[in-house]
Amino acid sequence: MIIFCLFVTAIFMIPTMDGMLRIGADTTFHVNRIIGLANAIENNDFFPKILFNQNYDFGYGSPMFYSIFYLYPFAFLYNTGKTPYEIYCVTIFAITFFSALSMYKCATLFYHKKRSIYIYLTVFIYIINLYVLSNIYKRGAIGEGFAFIFVPIVIYAMYKIVYVDKRSWVLLALSFSGLLLAHNITFILMCIVFGLLLIIEYKRVLKDKGLIIFISIAVVVAILLTSFFTLMMFEQLSGGLYRISYYFNSDTLIGINLKELFNFKNGDGVYLNNNLGPILMLLPWFTYFTDKSKNKKFMVLLVTCGYIMVYMTTIYFPWDLFKFMTFLQFPTRLLTPACAFMSLGVGYGLSNISLKKKIKKPLVNTILITTVIVSLFNLYGIISEWGNFTNITTEKELSDVSMVVTDKNPWYNIMEVSSPDYIFYESDIHFKNYGRIIKTNNEENDRTGFDEREYNKLVFTIGEVKEDAYYILPISYYKGYVIDEYEIDQYEKETFIKQIISYPDEKTGLVRFDVDPYNGGKLLKFEAYYKETNMQFIGRLISSITLIVVIFYIIFIFILKLYFKYFYKEKVKA
Repeated sequence: MIIFCLFVTAIFMIPTMDGMLRIGADTTFHVNRIIGLANAIENNDFFPKILFNQNYDFGYGSPMFYSIFYLYPFAFLYNTGKTPYEIYCVTIFAITFFSALSMYKCATLFYHKKRSIYIYLTVFIYIINLYVLSNIYKRGAIGEGFAFIFVPIVIYAMYKIVYVDKRSWVLLALSFSGLLLAHNITFILMCIVFGLLLIIEYKRVLKDKGLIIFISIAVVVAILLTSFFTLMMFEQLSGGLYRISYYFNSDTLIGINLKELFNFKNGDGVYLNNNLGPILMLLPWFTYFTDKSKNKKFMVLLVTCGYIMVYMTTIYFPWDLFKFMTFLQFPTRLLTPACAFMSLGVGYGLSNISLKKKIKKPLVNTILITTVIVSLFNLYGIISEWGNFTNITTEKELSDVSMVVTDKNPWYNIMEVSSPDYIFYESDIHFKNYGRIIKTNNEENDRTGFDEREYNKLVFTIGEVKEDAYYILPISYYKGYVIDEYEIDQYEKETFIKQIISYPDEKTGLVRFDVDPYNGGKLLKFEAYYKETNMQFIGRLISSITLIVVIFYIIFIFILKLYFKYFYKEKVKA
């Protein structure tokens, strides 16, 4: 299993061997997330909520909306002196290997062990297909890459708890939790698929109260385990301040046409491949014509969902009736779970198709050879591309918008932010041109400078404060920013006065706070920084306690199984 998964991973990694990859729409966003986390770790901030060095030092709160949970190994590795390109390649390797491993384990649940060739086929086409190659190498979608690891595990857990062992709630809880921390959107899609499975199997579910109880336990545990992330995210979203809040129920979804759906070309002439490729588009049909087995109903559901998801990516789907799903941002994100569904459908369909042996064997062999040829041809399309991300590309260059923008600079740093989902919705400033200044109505020129700027700290001093004075700091607002006010006497002794809660400036979305009038003849010092909110602390506490309980439960069950396996039987024999 491991050897084959390493073999498939090695094939997938071939485009990295020449030391040159193309910078896609999300490549630098994800690499800069790793670099930002590495920077936070260097500053002893091991659970950063904001990447303070991003977006021209205004800070970007992506960790509160897009989990950085799986980026830690790569951030630690980056701090050892590895280049951004090396870190990116290691990330791709890890994603590919663990995706292959999870799909291998998932496939073994549906195929007979003697039919290992179909397991190999499923893993091969799950990893080396047009959509995954395009998503990783052309778009740089590392977040969805991590989702590729967990979708097969979720499928495995769904099937096992409904059809095999209703007590496998731990696997269900951990798999969905893992998927949520990988990619929010794919998590929601898999929740919908699991809901469909329960509706289809409603008789089985209603008949077995134990199944309902264990699924409910899994749901509760998953919610508690991920509270450290979800509560933090919902707290920030609750104010409706950021652009991501306005994607819901909007008209932002645009599907692809038939030409793009069946465009299987790959190479420099194609920006992205928004389809699954010919193998995953055609071969899953065999699932509908297989012999009846205990797995068929479930596999038919997966393949049907896969084809529906493919249809939903097109302009022919009535998105006007499904505006609540505009959280997808673009419909092709449906292909991430569909890729797993269709891969399993191919292997299962060929393994169980109702054909005579003398017909089936040459047919399967022909399909296997064709699949390998098509997959390698798709891989060649990636290898042949020119790239501008190399082993000598520096951290500074990965934040330089001129690498990808040729006409004019956008109002935010597109290299670090990608799409400005987590920036204040009403923001009307050009971050690069704004300047490192503090705006105020307390000075004649309406602005002042600051004395000190460090990691998560901005310090400035003033002498006199007028009535209704306010200050706007060059920091993007997120709930949690506070300002400590001190009074400094002639001996430079600082006396803490109070802590001020900031709020967003309605025009710029920057950190703003009000100051009480002051004319005491001494200097006032203000120190602004981000502080963990009560909600974030509660979420972290809940997740920590839940994790400890789950670990102890797993250990207890393991010991119990050992006892019944080795000791209980001996006592019975005696």
